Amino acid sequence: MNDSDYPDMRMPFQHGTLAWEASYHCWVGIESLFADLKKNRLGVHRGYFRGFGIRRYTLLAGFTLAALNILNLHDWATRREVLDSWGRFLGEPEPERRLRRRRRRSTHSATRHATSLAATGPGR
Repeated sequence: MNDSDYPDMRMPFQHGTLAWEASYHCWVGIESLFADLKKNRLGVHRGYFRGFGIRRYTLLAGFTLAALNILNLHDWATRREVLDSWGRFLGEPEPERRLRRRRRRSTHSATRHATSLAATGPGR
């Protein structure tokens, strides 16, 4: 097989170069967006949009992507315990910040010891 065979099946640049890395990160981002649309967030599937004409489908897809963006921004603000942009626009108060305690990680041996004690039961 030569390099000229199946040119549409080959990457346009060599693996490991900066151009390949930039392309790879774009590809991962698009796949993440599709996963959010299909399964993780919204559940867009065949028949999700109803209408005739490319203009209507484009408009509905634009509203769907805007809704996904708002959900992502709200989750980002919630994880950081700050007010999201809609709350700021509506004049809501800032959420109270809670002090977070760090949990100690349980070691594997401590977990196994606790399960073995529970399995034997008391008095054995």
